Amino acid sequence: MKSKLKTLLRKGNILAPPDVTNLKEFLNKLSEQVSPSSVSHIEASSEGPVHSIILIGFHHKKGSIVEYKYPSEKEESDLLPYLALPDCIHNESSDFLYFLVQIGGKLKYCVSCFRQVPNENISADMSRNYVQKALVAISNLPFFGIISSRMQATTHAYFEQKNFENTEIITDIYNSLTSGLESCGVSDLYVGFSARKLIHMFKEKVMMLWKLVLLEGRIVIYSKKPSQLSSAVFALLSLFPGQLCFDADSKIYEKYLKSLKMYGLPLELFNENFVVHPYFSIFQLDALEKPGYLIGCTNQMIVEHPKTQAHAVLNIEENKLDILLPKKSAKCIKLNSHDKTFMKSIIKKVDETWNENEDWFGSDTLVWAGSDDFIRSEFHMYLKNNLANIALLREKLIGDSDLKDIPSLPDFDEPSECEANANILKKPKKKSKYQNLDPRLNKLWKFKKYMKSFRMSFLYRWSSTYNFNQWMKNYPSFLASLSSFSNYTARIKISYENGDVYTGSVLSGKKEDHGILEESNGNRYEGHWISDQRSGMGTYTTQDNQYVYDGEWLDDEKSGNGREIDHGVQYSGGFSKNLYNGYGVYIDPEGNMYDGDWLGGKKSGVGHFKNSIGDSYSGEFCEGEFHGQGQITFANGDVYVGMWKLGKQHGIGELITKGQESFRGEFYEGKLHGRISITKKNGCRVDCNYFEGEMNKGSVEIYYDDGRVYQGSVDEELKPHGKGVMHMPSGIFVAADWEHGDRLISSNDL
Repeated sequence: MKSKLKTLLRKGNILAPPDVTNLKEFLNKLSEQVSPSSVSHIEASSEGPVHSIILIGFHHKKGSIVEYKYPSEKEESDLLPYLALPDCIHNESSDFLYFLVQIGGKLKYCVSCFRQVPNENISADMSRNYVQKALVAISNLPFFGIISSRMQATTHAYFEQKNFENTEIITDIYNSLTSGLESCGVSDLYVGFSARKLIHMFKEKVMMLWKLVLLEGRIVIYSKKPSQLSSAVFALLSLFPGQLCFDADSKIYEKYLKSLKMYGLPLELFNENFVVHPYFSIFQLDALEKPGYLIGCTNQMIVEHPKTQAHAVLNIEENKLDILLPKKSAKCIKLNSHDKTFMKSIIKKVDETWNENEDWFGSDTLVWAGSDDFIRSEFHMYLKNNLANIALLREKLIGDSDLKDIPSLPDFDEPSECEANANILKKPKKKSKYQNLDPRLNKLWKFKKYMKSFRMSFLYRWSSTYNFNQWMKNYPSFLASLSSFSNYTARIKISYENGDVYTGSVLSGKKEDHGILEESNGNRYEGHWISDQRSGMGTYTTQDNQYVYDGEWLDDEKSGNGREIDHGVQYSGGFSKNLYNGYGVYIDPEGNMYDGDWLGGKKSGVGHFKNSIGDSYSGEFCEGEFHGQGQITFANGDVYVGMWKLGKQHGIGELITKGQESFRGEFYEGKLHGRISITKKNGCRVDCNYFEGEMNKGSVEIYYDDGRVYQGSVDEELKPHGKGVMHMPSGIFVAADWEHGDRLISSNDL
């Protein structure tokens, strides 16, 4: 039965024939001069960000109906009740979905949060066992995820009150959304769906779908769960630059769209030939008469309907993609070696960072290898780079008289996978019969290098689509200079998706020579570039001027000599890989100063350090600490000369106090430890043992300046105290008890 169904689905499911069928026709098409299309500007709506909030209910006789609307005077769509309560509502106690409707000739962005609850203890005049209702937010701005997160909480609260006639909460959510959406930014367009989930589930097949969208094919995404369905549709659309802005006019993403215009983007994917319905109802079957569409549905009948004739069905429930095209047609969306390399890198990063608890709705807003933002950026750049290559190819072709009378180039099969892996994308070894007649055919084959990222069969069909032909009319003339194959330097102004703006020289699509990069956050770099990276002399300044670096760069990092001011911290000297390296002078706002060698951002080598309280050190450093031979003069006048280990006195050294007392001997981790010789100010010398900074007072030798020597116990002032022996210069010694330097007289001495 399944094979029969698949056969029926395949019947007639062929892509529209392309306008061009070989390389020469394709190149001739590109070489045609075209006039820019007149793009009608969409007038900004005088409405706020939210059109209305509508309550939809299921009536046992009338079906889905509008029960309440705020504001009451707002227009609505006849399709709204059928889209807000999906076909599968009886399978879900609660869920949400995204959909689009036309109201007053303008596209509106809708989020429906619906509930199905038992008809118990609820004031509802209905004979059904269950109450099915939906709260729908109709927005003028496509911030589906933001709206959904707020609407779900409101819907829960609305049902919890068990009184559907109390609509005060609907007014509250209208006001809340109106104020909340005004503060949204471009990044909020991507909240509520996960490109990571799409890649993790369908791997390389995502690229096939991506290509089929460009070809304006017929695509159905199926899932029993509406929220998963909506998220999958928008996750796919997010891989195309600017598509999630739709035709909404807002200053929120005005700069973002301006950055895309330099590539002729966004593509006009949604047009008379290709429509999108994130959620598709059985009541919309007439839309299937369009040549192409991207629809999401929860009803298996739509997938199997004779009108559908899909080219591809993405089944989320079964985790599979069915390509329902004849083998020859399907070949154009198959991955070539470049596609496979591109997807392999993305899939690897996603799988390495995958968490089994992740769902379709995404959550992270950080940019890291494998994140949603990373995936979108990679797909966006893949499309941009290929468009730049095609623009360069057109530039080389336009006005080229050599192409006019060249015979049609015969078709050759696409290279096999092993040939593609070997990068055999040039003219086949087998010569065309025309080559002997006209050597200018060689020129055609040279042009293939500009298009090696895509199969030629894909390009032939893509060049026949509405979105490609509109792009050819609208992309700016300087786009060719952004191609990696461009061999001339152009001076242009580039606006990037993230809001950054570059003004300067470009070579092979990369920043080169002198240029200025103004980042979206207000930070600014002016200086030299090599192959898209800061290299040579340049100055980087933050918006608040709290950070300034003026000096040498290498491979986008501070390397060489430079001067840096970082929130009052001043450094002048050598850098390597953004870190202090070599000789440099450092001064911070507290008055700490270092003049000497650095390694890897830390003091290392020989230098002089003076802190804010007046301590001054000269000597060796390691890992930012005093280490090796060094001398420190403390603010109180004490001086230590000797060995250090990681910031502490360690080894042989001498400490001379301000009172001219000297402690010479061994130190251990900043403390006297071992045999120590103390020289007092009065000239006497004390030899004793220390253990971790504590003197052993029971075994001390004192050498007086008059020649006497004492051996024994001492007090805190190093005077004989306790049992001890005093050796006189004459050779006589006295063994006695002592107290604070005085000999105690015993009865035996009397």
